[in-house]
Amino acid sequence: MKDIGYVCLGCRIRLLASATAQASRRVALSRQTRTQNHDRTQSRAFSSVTRQLPIHVQERGTSRAIHNGRSWRNVELAEGEEEKSPSIALFKSIVEAPSARHGKPATATKEEDPPTGLSQEAYYKLMKTAAKLHDIIQGEKQSIAPAFTYFAETLHPQLVEAGCVPAVVKDGACRDLMRGLFNEKAQDFASDALPTVTRISELTLELGILTPAAWGTLMIELLQHITTLSTQPADFATIEDYINAIDRRDDLLRDLVGAWKVFCGFVSFETNSPPPLGSEEYESAVKNQISGQDDLHQPLAKKDKVRIPFQELLRQSFAVPTPKGGMFRPSIAAFATYQLLEDSVNNKRTVREEAAPFFDMVHKLFKTTGFPGFKGMEPTLQAYPSLLKYLKWCTSKEGPKSQRPRRPNSGSRPSGDLFHSIHRKIGQAIRGRNLAALKKTWTEFWGEAAVPDADRIAELSNYPQVFDYFILAYMGMRQPGLAIDVWNRMEQIGVLPTIKTWNSMMLGCANSKNADGIKTVWRNLLASGMKLDTTIWTARISGLISSGDSESGLRALEEMVQIWNKSRLNTKGSNENEAIAVQPTIEPVNAALAGLLRLERGVAARNLLGWAASQGIQPDIVTFNILLRPLVRKRQMDKVDEIFKMMNASNVSADAATFTILFDGALSDLGSQSPEKQVELVTNIISQMEAAGVEVNMQMYAKMIYLFLQEGESSEAPVKAILAHIWNSGLELTSHIYTMLAEHYFSRSPPDSRPVTALIENRKLHTNRDIDRVFWERVIKGYCQTGETDRAHQIFDKVFASGTTITFSTLYELLLALINLGDRAAAEKLVVTARDIKEATGEGDASKKTRFWKHRFWHLVDQYGLLEEGLVEPFLKAQTQGTGKAE
Repeated sequence: MKDIGYVCLGCRIRLLASATAQASRRVALSRQTRTQNHDRTQSRAFSSVTRQLPIHVQERGTSRAIHNGRSWRNVELAEGEEEKSPSIALFKSIVEAPSARHGKPATATKEEDPPTGLSQEAYYKLMKTAAKLHDIIQGEKQSIAPAFTYFAETLHPQLVEAGCVPAVVKDGACRDLMRGLFNEKAQDFASDALPTVTRISELTLELGILTPAAWGTLMIELLQHITTLSTQPADFATIEDYINAIDRRDDLLRDLVGAWKVFCGFVSFETNSPPPLGSEEYESAVKNQISGQDDLHQPLAKKDKVRIPFQELLRQSFAVPTPKGGMFRPSIAAFATYQLLEDSVNNKRTVREEAAPFFDMVHKLFKTTGFPGFKGMEPTLQAYPSLLKYLKWCTSKEGPKSQRPRRPNSGSRPSGDLFHSIHRKIGQAIRGRNLAALKKTWTEFWGEAAVPDADRIAELSNYPQVFDYFILAYMGMRQPGLAIDVWNRMEQIGVLPTIKTWNSMMLGCANSKNADGIKTVWRNLLASGMKLDTTIWTARISGLISSGDSESGLRALEEMVQIWNKSRLNTKGSNENEAIAVQPTIEPVNAALAGLLRLERGVAARNLLGWAASQGIQPDIVTFNILLRPLVRKRQMDKVDEIFKMMNASNVSADAATFTILFDGALSDLGSQSPEKQVELVTNIISQMEAAGVEVNMQMYAKMIYLFLQEGESSEAPVKAILAHIWNSGLELTSHIYTMLAEHYFSRSPPDSRPVTALIENRKLHTNRDIDRVFWERVIKGYCQTGETDRAHQIFDKVFASGTTITFSTLYELLLALINLGDRAAAEKLVVTARDIKEATGEGDASKKTRFWKHRFWHLVDQYGLLEEGLVEPFLKAQTQGTGKAE
């Protein structure tokens, strides 16, 4: 008794059993009168006044719910049999057993036996906990949240351990709890104290008390709430307010999708099909369609050919027995969810991926039933005005373009998904110049064995482009030996190198500014007899110029023309240049032009254009964009006008890159414009691009955001407008844009870390694989700047401790903050990370090793006695070379 309170356990269990019986009687009465009466929770403040969300007792029978691999058998009470139920009798027998009341297991009779596999003592413990939960539910008048907390922390773990849900527990405290959650959640979807709709869905199915009608009503309530949330940037005062509002809306979308994912787990299409002709179910469907009683009916094309209603097929496909008409509200919710997710505002990458099970379900239903009509839903949706208005817009001519099912998406991992992941990891290793990560990725791709088995070889053979990418990456990190090893492995399994493989090797040399490497690769390429193309010639020319040997690059361009001309003149016999002769085009000229302008060799660039004209090579839009960029940057607008005149004369139209370049000029005097004018400017630029048929890409959005953020707080309005354009187009922000926003917040006076934290948490950036190390390094530095060292160190542990390369400037800032905080253990761990970076970069040349050890990070490490064994000698040796000045 002391564990429970003032009322003895026997009395509490009697009350619980009585309440269960009363609840069952109320449901029976509800079914007889076809009305929904309030239960004993009616007095609670959170109860719905206008719409009740009861979880009805299911029809008598057996249902199964799965949890952690267990199969729970749930026997429902039949109407009018509450007092005769063995579970109620068992509940009372436990109460009446004297030994049980004193905490000792009673000797059970056959009628008193607990469920199979559950001891009398464990059963009694469940009853005791259920009684306590019942007390909490009855005692709480403001919120069901405390009762759910007790359930989650105490009763639910006991049920999982028991592997079953006794009927009296399920039909009593559990059903009352879920009824309260359904009611209160519909009133407050923003509450952090209540579980998500996804979790509520999981529990109702797990406990075997899901009623699709009630669940569908809750989903409609959630959809109604989502459609009331504004997506207009003008409704929010600051950028962070707007982003936070969109993030909260995205969380609700994910919750909506998550709940459907749970629901779809109980839908099967293997054993269900439309009712056969002449069957009772078929005749019922026909009558409902003809009479208009079926709210999701389809027009009859022929009297002898009837399409089964959407909701009826959904009912037949659901694993839990559901009465006819019980799927009406889930069908409305499915239709509304489909429309919501097809809208580009909501069709983001994360939501679309998570919604694959839902789309798979509805597409299979559409295949049999056709696309559901909307008219029959309107009477029910009158109680949900915002959702009704949104659906009317969706089904109107002004609504989203795509209102018919897309190609079904099974939601399963597509073939080759592993190799897409490998490709992404290679790119990350290249950006971070992380040799260790690249080697690890190669092992993941090739496997541990020196020679893969036959199945693995067959699979690897389908992805020659991945081998090429490894070669490019290794050459870019000046690891020709490893690149050649990849080449040899390709040939070992029968994947022959192509011109793309040679191009990857060439580009890798260019990325590492290795002109000599490019020349060596070219000689070997010619010796191989491989047929050349424009791309490989362009890579050679551009690579030589970008590596600092512009004269060799220009000679290579002239050589390309000479070989081609010689090949054309040779019309007799064999042509020794046939394999290497490629017709010169504007592509290699553009590559050479861009390289010369980057080196500020204006005279050479003009001479190049004159030479190209003499060869009959006509400029394209890329040529003009290359010429425009430095002119706009220097604000030489008269010359910009000349370029546009040349474009018109050449009949060349502007593209997305042209508009991006012009942003520098158009947005250069932002400070003198009002926020309204700035927003108008953004809108006009985007409208002009769309009118010209030019797609606004993420690079362009990023450029606009960058230019506006340079103006400080006065840029809030246009940045919000740009973010709205991005999200309304169904796009996601890039890592670059997130970095700019973080920079903006940290550059405030004083620095403001709160919106950065909200950005990371609300946008779930920790799980976004596209966020690069540049963003995380800026965040670490910002947190160190604001004195939030713990947050900075948490980011470091999550992102960089696994081996991802981090710059020494960031390591220095974090180490200094940890030292000031007095956290020596974390500081020592940071030094270990720096040591690993040294090992990952390899030996390199002596000058690089010297610069490595002269960084001020190592001086700080030495100053505070953090140099571990093995690091002291190379550090001291580096200081004796050169000036010893820290970098």
